[in-house]
Amino acid sequence: MGMLRYAMIFIFAVTVGCSARVIAKNPDQPVHYDQDYDYTDLHEFTRKLVQSMLSKKPISETADAPIVAIYGLTNRTDEHIDLKSVSDALRAKLHDSGKVRFVAKDQREMIDKEVEYMMNSGKVDPATHIKLAKQAGARYMLTGTLYSLAKEQIPQVRFKKRELKWYKLTLELTDVETALIAWTDEAEIAREVRKPFIGW
Repeated sequence: MGMLRYAMIFIFAVTVGCSARVIAKNPDQPVHYDQDYDYTDLHEFTRKLVQSMLSKKPISETADAPIVAIYGLTNRTDEHIDLKSVSDALRAKLHDSGKVRFVAKDQREMIDKEVEYMMNSGKVDPATHIKLAKQAGARYMLTGTLYSLAKEQIPQVRFKKRELKWYKLTLELTDVETALIAWTDEAEIAREVRKPFIGW
């Protein structure tokens, strides 16, 4: 009976010790668990580059909100990083400023299908048909590239080693009419982590 009691206490302790603990975090507060790219970097990149674009020519000196098409970001790092989330964040913040408008480039195929159905299916009230050739053209094209560099400290007689991780996101706003770069800027992030040579 005593052994059974101790066994039950042991199982209970292991179960409680292995249970997950969930803690809500404020996504606006910086959090880093290691030196790799994370959501805090996404916020920092978008904050810096949106501020730069809105405060410099041509956007800062344009009376009406110019139309922009985002043609994606290129990942030149050795990590699998979803840059669609970066371009979506940039678009949301720029659009909220009221100083930039965007064409729904990724939705054009679905728009064409909807227009085809509307005009040719015979099932749509003609009074609700849209006017053709009224889509807005983009004045500028937004592109960018993410780079990274990792460096490790040369082994020395120390208990810990240091690793440095550096990221740079470069954006370009290109004038579609002239093919000239109307604006460009870059944001950099660097972090150092110290790891023990032995242990966790």
